Amino acid sequence: MKLPKRVTVCEVGTRDGFQIEPDFIPTERKIEAVNLLSATGMPRIEVTSFVSPKAVPQLKDAEAVMAGIRRRPGTTYSALVPNDKGAVRAVDAGVDDIHTVVSASESHNRANVNMSIAESIVKLKATAAVAHRGGKPVYAGISCSFGCPFEGEVPLAQLESVVSRLADLGARGIGLADTTGMANPAQVTRILEHLMPRFPKVEWTLHTHDTRAMAIPNILAAMEMGVTNFDASIGGLGGCPFAPGASGNVCTEDLVHCLWAMGVETAPGRPLSMTKRGEKMLRLMDRAVTEWHIPVIGKEKGRVIKRLLAKHAPSRGIEVGSLVGYSAILIAGHMPRGGRLTCIENNPYIAKFCQSNANHAGFEGRVKVVVGDALRVLPFLRGPVDFMLLDARKEDYLDYLKAVEARLLKGALIIADNTGIYRRDVKPYLSHVRGGAPYTSREYDFGFDCMEVSVFKG
Repeated sequence: MKLPKRVTVCEVGTRDGFQIEPDFIPTERKIEAVNLLSATGMPRIEVTSFVSPKAVPQLKDAEAVMAGIRRRPGTTYSALVPNDKGAVRAVDAGVDDIHTVVSASESHNRANVNMSIAESIVKLKATAAVAHRGGKPVYAGISCSFGCPFEGEVPLAQLESVVSRLADLGARGIGLADTTGMANPAQVTRILEHLMPRFPKVEWTLHTHDTRAMAIPNILAAMEMGVTNFDASIGGLGGCPFAPGASGNVCTEDLVHCLWAMGVETAPGRPLSMTKRGEKMLRLMDRAVTEWHIPVIGKEKGRVIKRLLAKHAPSRGIEVGSLVGYSAILIAGHMPRGGRLTCIENNPYIAKFCQSNANHAGFEGRVKVVVGDALRVLPFLRGPVDFMLLDARKEDYLDYLKAVEARLLKGALIIADNTGIYRRDVKPYLSHVRGGAPYTSREYDFGFDCMEVSVFKG
């Protein structure tokens, strides 16, 4: 089985899931859910829908939710929009992109939105026009791509016709939805084999329901065809009220765990940015420390840091104490694309060495080395911080942290190195991060040394 190295998961539970819940979910709870999903590094979140409150009262607070969420750099916040009026509201609310939907089945489209497919396309053209004027990309989903609860099989030519019309109106991406949950891998492969060559510029997404526990096999079939975008929902929430018997969406947790087990990265944030030259430099430095004592993070700690960066996907980091740039290259290479790392090094000569090595690794513009005492430099840095590596004067670890604590984003990752060797010096720091709120903290023991990993809870 040939699978891509990484895929992107879009969380749709806060829209597709919340909209069919029988009771209204309070606005603050919706905001909390989106913020928690953001903190996991989810690259895309379909937050809400700008639909008429009469049609979907559960999402009548769309503007309030968009206004209240804490936006994480690297995460795209989108909304489902049914028409041009909803598009105006969505653009004004500051969504990053706009999602629309139409069915490949006439019967289902009339049941869902009380319009024919042709009438829906006219509405979606107006929607796309508003989105494009507002500088927002449009992604369109097609319900019943693999079968209809009323009509049964949907002819492939009919599906292709809908795809063509959506591509003509400027949809950047098109999602094929298994609304009934009755698709199978052979069918998924056959349909994608037909459509993908005909629409090579389209960014394809698969939206699956798990009625017969076939959602993940269908996703694997799509991955073999080269699809790398998938919708999923926390706890498997969601489903279509006009597809009797269909279950909810594929569960985000199940999908991510399955992909990780198969060695497929789920791309928190944008794709990772390690360069071949950076990998080579780290290998050479690892080899050098077997001959000379150079205080770098090294392989064992590096493996843990890479896993943590993949999980938390920070994009605005600070490193205190950089030396020759080993950890700067390691960190920058495992942040999402667009991530930035500021390194603070007190020794001017070593700081030049670090910057030169980072530039040589291909991270010029992503790694910035600042010369000076960190306790003097940190208060002058601006902007939010979602990652921090402490590796300078051990007795000052707590002061370093407190200098940026007011700017830490919820879910920020803080790593303190050498907490085993310098246990006495870092005792005040450890007492602070292990004392409960606002941190959760864990020690990683490597035998020769320890590393304290803390997460800011806000």
